[in-house]
Amino acid sequence: MSKEYSDLTGRIIRLLEKDRGQPIQELARELKINRTFLVGYLKKRKNILRKLKLYLNLILCILLSTSFFIAIYGLPSSSVELYPIADSYVDSSNPENNYGGSSSLFAKHIKMEYTADLIYNAYLMFDLIGLPSGTIVESASLTIYVFWIGSTTKVYLHFCEDTSWNELEINWRNAPKYVDKPVSVTIMAESMKFYSMDATEAVKQALTKGLNKLTLVVTTEPKTSIGDFIQFDSKESTIKEYRPVLKIAYSIGALTTKTMTTETKTGIVKTASITTEIKWATVTEVFTKTEVQTLKEVVYATATLFKEKPSFSFIALAFIIGLAIGLLSMRLTYKPKGEKVQLKETSKELNKPSVKYCPSCGGELKPLGTTGKSICLNCGKIYD
Repeated sequence: MSKEYSDLTGRIIRLLEKDRGQPIQELARELKINRTFLVGYLKKRKNILRKLKLYLNLILCILLSTSFFIAIYGLPSSSVELYPIADSYVDSSNPENNYGGSSSLFAKHIKMEYTADLIYNAYLMFDLIGLPSGTIVESASLTIYVFWIGSTTKVYLHFCEDTSWNELEINWRNAPKYVDKPVSVTIMAESMKFYSMDATEAVKQALTKGLNKLTLVVTTEPKTSIGDFIQFDSKESTIKEYRPVLKIAYSIGALTTKTMTTETKTGIVKTASITTEIKWATVTEVFTKTEVQTLKEVVYATATLFKEKPSFSFIALAFIIGLAIGLLSMRLTYKPKGEKVQLKETSKELNKPSVKYCPSCGGELKPLGTTGKSICLNCGKIYD
């Protein structure tokens, strides 16, 4: 390219910065180039910028699509472990007795031949305040440590809507009624072992009903032997690892941060003198409470958030969708056709027949007979 055509774009920009409304004829004169060549040059540059804009739009569509689908992927996954805020068991043979302070919970159903069946049911209450609004329960399980079991037994887990009971007052007579149909059945056969019971349906029911607490009831299938019962640790167990724990895995619409706290309350539980009989297998202990002062600890379990990473196939799908959207946008937006240059042209210039000029030097091209080729009269280059 000849010297006068070098850095043509930079020279055009500098001239247009001085006067944006220059006609092509004046601009070509100042640049010392052919005006028809200048028109073609500007159109070519404009098409390049136009295509660049479209490709940038394509890339933006891909990025936005991928980010959107990743953002909604599975919803942020979280899990929480909850310990009971109250637990006890009730005994059909001692309907007035309360066992809220026991370090063990019992469940059994002994079929008696001549008397009423002997039944122990265990009640556990959990606080669901740690779950944010919009929670979608993926799974929930109650894990207990079974200290003793008489024989292989079906253990039932029930949902109870009533959460008004008090662990230091509940007994067989005032125990709230639970749903007869269990939410899960677990077969237990060994003592001194952890067992996990599916509580997913119970947690879902509690949240659906708008409850901020959950009552679970543990019962067993009917047996005939007096020793066929299960004994598992309660929240009063001296070994923390043996205490019952409710594990909930859930999703939420948006990442929610909730502060968990522990508060301690002091108060008088009983002021009247009472006599309570507690039966532990064959041991019977009678004692008197006159005035009981207790510390009630309300524990809100700490929720740990685990963000799931979307799979490669999911990301690839999002990329393909974004690519398709981008290509469709390009097709609807880009229609190759001649455009008017954003410069003022005189009607005389627009009416002139187009003349081909050399893209290298701007010189006029002359046809080479019937060959279909042209030669530049200035630099001698031949073009098809």
